[in-house]
Amino acid sequence: MEISASESKLVTITDVSGAGEARRVASRLADEYGFSETSKGELAIVVTEAARNVAIHGQGGQVLLRPWRNSEGGSGVEVLVIDSGPGMANVANSMRDGVSTADTPGTGLGAISRMSSFFEMYTAAGKGTLLYLNVLNGHNHRERLPRLGVVSVAKPGESECGDGWGFVQDGPRTILMVVDGLGHGAGAREASADAAEVFRKYATLGSDRVLRKMHDSLRKTRGAAVSIAELDAISRTIKYSGVGNIQGVIVSDNGVQRLVSHTGTVGFVMGRTQEFTYAWPPSSLLIMHSDGIDTRWDLERYRGIRAKHPAIAAGMIYRDHRRTRDDATVLAYAEQQ
Repeated sequence: MEISASESKLVTITDVSGAGEARRVASRLADEYGFSETSKGELAIVVTEAARNVAIHGQGGQVLLRPWRNSEGGSGVEVLVIDSGPGMANVANSMRDGVSTADTPGTGLGAISRMSSFFEMYTAAGKGTLLYLNVLNGHNHRERLPRLGVVSVAKPGESECGDGWGFVQDGPRTILMVVDGLGHGAGAREASADAAEVFRKYATLGSDRVLRKMHDSLRKTRGAAVSIAELDAISRTIKYSGVGNIQGVIVSDNGVQRLVSHTGTVGFVMGRTQEFTYAWPPSSLLIMHSDGIDTRWDLERYRGIRAKHPAIAAGMIYRDHRRTRDDATVLAYAEQQ
């Protein structure tokens, strides 16, 4: 299975009026991706109510909507709702139907979770709240969704994101890529889109061959940093190759393993490539991110977050460690539980 890469549409919520903008963006994405009227209506409702909750309870925050398609005919919109507020004191009460505030439909998080094809929440005192929703078109393919979370946003003031990513499932192998086009804006976008297309065509050939093909293809662009990770569910290993400053990290019960990349720029100056092999322990989490994210994040600060869907970890790293001077992408992946 292959999932088509897309960037996240960002809506900043400062008050309840921001919920209307979030709803409009969600509706446009639903139309673009051919949602049924029922699925479009469900997406609009859950995004609106979640955004209102952020405005009222979370003291403002962000809604990130990322549309996706896969090669098996499925499509949907992944929604991350992020705030830095006080957190929820009584999660069980918040999940009851009818618990809401003035000027909201009163559906409550429990009803929002039922309208979503997948729903998960992380909240902690003083650390805010993250809601992860995945609304599918037609509610098909739910059982086939990988445990993959991605945040990919443009530098503030830019209309295009110069980062990109890729996901291919090939039997027991899961192959992931993050690319950061040099600089930002349209030129960076051209480079990352070129790399993503090469990855889509050749991902199963092995990371060294893919990087070489990317290097040839990206010569006509400004170049990019690229990292590719191949996870093997049988050998319990990760093969990792990188050129440039994409960060790769395995977080497991054994601690944190940082993955090695070589210096250089794919499409410009790329010396040797080398594939490193690492252990992939059960219940591990793979994080890959561009340099629009500070490297000093530590998931141990967020108790229990590894047990959540990887999108929660991606959203938390983005929220607390984003550098606003560049595009930013965080990809998080874990095996099905």
